[in-house]
Amino acid sequence: MDKIIRVDTRTRQVTLCPVTEEELHWGGRGLIAHVLLREVPPNCEVLGRRNKLIIAMGLLADTNVTTTGQTSIGGKSPLTRGVKESNVGGGAGKRLARLGIRALIVEDLPKEPRTDILEVDARGARFVEAPELKGLLVDETVAALRVKYGEKVGIYCIGPAGEMLLFGAGIASPNDGDEQIRFAGRGGLGALMGSKGLKAIVVDDAHTTYKTPIA
Repeated sequence: MDKIIRVDTRTRQVTLCPVTEEELHWGGRGLIAHVLLREVPPNCEVLGRRNKLIIAMGLLADTNVTTTGQTSIGGKSPLTRGVKESNVGGGAGKRLARLGIRALIVEDLPKEPRTDILEVDARGARFVEAPELKGLLVDETVAALRVKYGEKVGIYCIGPAGEMLLFGAGIASPNDGDEQIRFAGRGGLGALMGSKGLKAIVVDDAHTTYKTPIA
């Protein structure tokens, strides 16, 4: 069953929400736009409690159709203070879709600054404290995550710019094999991820039983 995972960074609660009939028709930047219009006040502080980081899959991301594994990442932009969607490739998007996840919605703010990993797999999602990653560059972060989780996971992560909440910060996602590291570079969304206390999101689809419904 398709689902949306909501992650509250203040209470550290993770909620799996079934996708509604209406939401089944939303994907990628369209889903981001709907969630922002529905849930995020347009005048909210960009790094405050009411802004949300939304990671959304396209409608065909869990199929073998070529070039459909892109991830749309959005929120109210720290850089422009408007609606922002930034697109990125890498190995994580397909893995999220294979888990039946239509979107990750990261909400609120932690009570104190944190350096956390959000692990996502067939069992759900959970926070893992990772103070050892604080201050690492993107390539150093990816290397450390490979040691911890292996080669067969997808990764989204930020570097020091995101941790320092700099408005030009992006979100990185390496491909399988780490030959390339791609960036959701528009809109300063790395700062939004950093404000939520997340250094990285790690996606493991190894044990999923989700089957794509093909029309």
